[in-house]
Amino acid sequence: MKSFIKIVFWFIFPIICIGGLVEVALRNIPNNFQLKNQYITEHASKINTLVLGSSHTFYGVNPDILVDTNLGQYAFNGSNVSQSLNYDYFVYEKLKGQLSSLKTIVVAFDYLSPNFVLDESKEKWRLKNYCLYMDIHPHKHVNNYFEILSHDLKKNIKRILGYYYHNKSEINCYPNGGGIWRGSRIDFTTFAVRAAQRHSVYKEKGRLKNISYLEKLINEVDSDVEIILVSTPLHQSYSSKLNEESLDYLYQKAEYFTENYSNCKYLNFSNDDRFKKEDFGDGDHLNIKGAKKFTEILKAEIDR
Repeated sequence: MKSFIKIVFWFIFPIICIGGLVEVALRNIPNNFQLKNQYITEHASKINTLVLGSSHTFYGVNPDILVDTNLGQYAFNGSNVSQSLNYDYFVYEKLKGQLSSLKTIVVAFDYLSPNFVLDESKEKWRLKNYCLYMDIHPHKHVNNYFEILSHDLKKNIKRILGYYYHNKSEINCYPNGGGIWRGSRIDFTTFAVRAAQRHSVYKEKGRLKNISYLEKLINEVDSDVEIILVSTPLHQSYSSKLNEESLDYLYQKAEYFTENYSNCKYLNFSNDDRFKKEDFGDGDHLNIKGAKKFTEILKAEIDR
């Protein structure tokens, strides 16, 4: 029996060691969440404007343009790719005790927002970023605490080789959180149609969950802090494929929040004709040029 235990030990021990080394290597690859957490640690008490949401505000809102940095104002983009409304709340919950200078919160509220729930989607592998790098722990599943368990071996080896051998960075945002769109979709229309179809899928339970977390966020924010729900610009290749029922649901909820909370307003830029194809990276994301244009327009609305 003892010899069997020794054999098992010497078989498992190298695997554990190799797995540990891979985990350490993966965690030491710089990423957006590490960068954002560092910014929060250093500047949370100075933040005047907080942006929350999915990739639409991550790529679409440039914090450096949203406030007047020459006057010592700070904006932080807490949006992330595939971040759903419940995780907007979790990010705010982590920060709220530190946001002593907060005046405005911008929240992405568009076609995708009520329908998509990160922790119930194929994108739930992203949950580990919140647990490991931002100390946000609403879903305490073991996979969310290990890089090595969040992707298959092939993907993890590719990431390690990409960073340590090819010096390929995984960071695609500014230190204050705004995303940097790189490149454009070659087949613009095909990607737009697929995205619209993907964003139209929902479960009623998920919708109710998202809306309840948004209302929870609004209720916890001080009444003198302005909350702006915003639908970012969309290209017609995407917007023309959207489901009317989901759009009606979005507008009904936007009306509900603006009518019931005096510090809340809704700005809809989804069909704004000031935005042309050259402003988009794909059907529902602004590129760097489009983000600059949109943030300038959004800032004007906030400053009114």
